[in-house]
Amino acid sequence: MNDTEKLLSAVHKTANMGIESLNALIPETQDSSIKRTLRSQLDSYSSFLDEAGSGLLMRGQEPKQQGVVNKLMLDMNVKMNAKINQSPSHIAEMMIQGTNMGIIDVQKALNNAPEAAKEAKSLAKDLLEFEQNSVDAYKKFL
Repeated sequence: MNDTEKLLSAVHKTANMGIESLNALIPETQDSSIKRTLRSQLDSYSSFLDEAGSGLLMRGQEPKQQGVVNKLMLDMNVKMNAKINQSPSHIAEMMIQGTNMGIIDVQKALNNAPEAAKEAKSLAKDLLEFEQNSVDAYKKFL
């Protein structure tokens, strides 16, 4: 895999993880205000997933999907954590922590892909900006 493919894979993985987390969390969330924020974030992650996936397919790479065991563990962890405390503050804290993990992963991938195509770097930077803005949006719920 070249730098472009590695970077697109990191964007795809991060967006996919965000989607899986949000799909598990949204049904457990009662507060309509934070639920709107969660849904908005889900829509954006879907766009990043589609764009990264298309970029990989154009390069002859199959986008990797999250393993079944990892997906189940994530789903159970998110739902259990949300059931323990459904307050908007707790939901926001969960999202900030998860989003920060995504920021770290994408930034590392960007730093380790100096030869990546301009378009892949731009997509990764857009995802980083989106995730930082998401963290800022969740801070108001803390």
